[in-house]
Amino acid sequence: LGFEYQDSRTVFRSGISQEGAGVNGQISGDALSGIRQASPADNKQFSNFISGFGRVNYARDNKYFGQFSARADGSSRFGENNRIGFFPTVSGGWVMSEEDFLKGNETISFMKLRAGWGLTGNAAIPNYQQYGFYTRANEAYNGEDIRFLSVPSNPDIQWETSEIIDVALEMGLWDDRVTTTLSLYNKKTTDILLNLTPQPSTGFTGFWDNVGEIVNRGVELEVSTINMDRENFTWRTDFNIAYNYNEIVSIGNYSED
Repeated sequence: LGFEYQDSRTVFRSGISQEGAGVNGQISGDALSGIRQASPADNKQFSNFISGFGRVNYARDNKYFGQFSARADGSSRFGENNRIGFFPTVSGGWVMSEEDFLKGNETISFMKLRAGWGLTGNAAIPNYQQYGFYTRANEAYNGEDIRFLSVPSNPDIQWETSEIIDVALEMGLWDDRVTTTLSLYNKKTTDILLNLTPQPSTGFTGFWDNVGEIVNRGVELEVSTINMDRENFTWRTDFNIAYNYNEIVSIGNYSED
């Protein structure tokens, strides 16, 4: 079991030097006392991240293995209704070469089937994206400052979630002189976080939102061989091939009708 808390506080400070320039724009030693910062600006950002997590492992007879883990993560970058994400995972393995029907086999020295399922979350967005932002106009109107909404608020922004399923078969042949791994996986990512650029006619600049779904699936094969293994010389070969398929299934409310 575990618990984690992160608190981040960042201050950006900027300004423009208007005095103290020497020849050709270089600052001279005599002019250092005349340097001052004009229109200094501070930008402070705060964020926090809190997590609780746990894991249970199981093993029996060096043949059967299992693992279950889960974590709940909360981030201040999301709206109040969607700050907490729950991400469980479960996986298992079966070493078939330890079973009686394969033990002592002269060809198959090792065989293991493993599979897993899990959810993972992504919160990699800037701070305060759930709030609206106002911009100050360069010119005043009737002696009064003008401020207008430039980034709309998005209180429903939430975790991007990936669901991953994978199955693999590992084999060792002839005392592991040849080893192979055949893997299949399917990954579906939903509520994808994306910085959108709306039409200029809306009056808004870019903002972050959950926009849709992407699917990635594929199969991979790895083969390694020990061709020669002597005291002063080893010759190995490695081969792998993969097929991967990617599809943008949806971009949510931004899909064309």
